Amino acid sequence: MYLTDINHYRYIFAGVLTVIVFLLGVFMSGQLDDARVSALENSIEKNNVELQSTQMQLNYLRSETYRTVMYWRPGFRT
Repeated sequence: MYLTDINHYRYIFAGVLTVIVFLLGVFMSGQLDDARVSALENSIEKNNVELQSTQMQLNYLRSETYRTVMYWRPGFRT
């Protein structure tokens, strides 16, 4: 009867340990997922700013003002 009691405690201990490890894994995966989402949002925002800057530069180069200024500068005439 004494060996049977020890086996029950071992199973209970193993079950509790399994639940603790599982919950720890769920918690850590949630934290890592939040960090990854935050990093991706920052990267997307940075790319959007760079895209807007490039679009503004392109619009300026296509504008009539840029062409007029470049025409009057010596050495830039085509």
